[in-house]
Amino acid sequence: MLTGENGILNKATKAKQKTEESQKEEENNLNSYEEQINEYVEKDWNKILANAQKHPDQKTSQAIGVGTDENSVNMDLWEFTLLDDGTYALNDIEAINGTIKTSGYSNDNIVEGKIIGTIPQIVCMKLFHNVVN
Repeated sequence: MLTGENGILNKATKAKQKTEESQKEEENNLNSYEEQINEYVEKDWNKILANAQKHPDQKTSQAIGVGTDENSVNMDLWEFTLLDDGTYALNDIEAINGTIKTSGYSNDNIVEGKIIGTIPQIVCMKLFHNVVN
């Protein structure tokens, strides 16, 4: 019972190894998130926004969208709302007929639950530069 393959000591050793592996994986994930956050925070968003232009494929929307990669986002593919404070926000996820629909994304190009394309991090009208992150 103590030392066999299914013994208490063997099970305890395996449990310890799995715990250590999980802790390392969690630490790697947290480090990755921290790197992404630092990369986002360290950008000069005022300068990026000042130079922002409409996406070249954008035909109907007058909004300017910028992704975390600093590139323009085609705002024809997104639904957004002007808020009371003068900023813009992407519309929320909602349930329709028992299925989840990302209502902010007006394109049907969602593959395996993932939006194909860039999600805007900043939305504004060029004239006003009202920003929402």
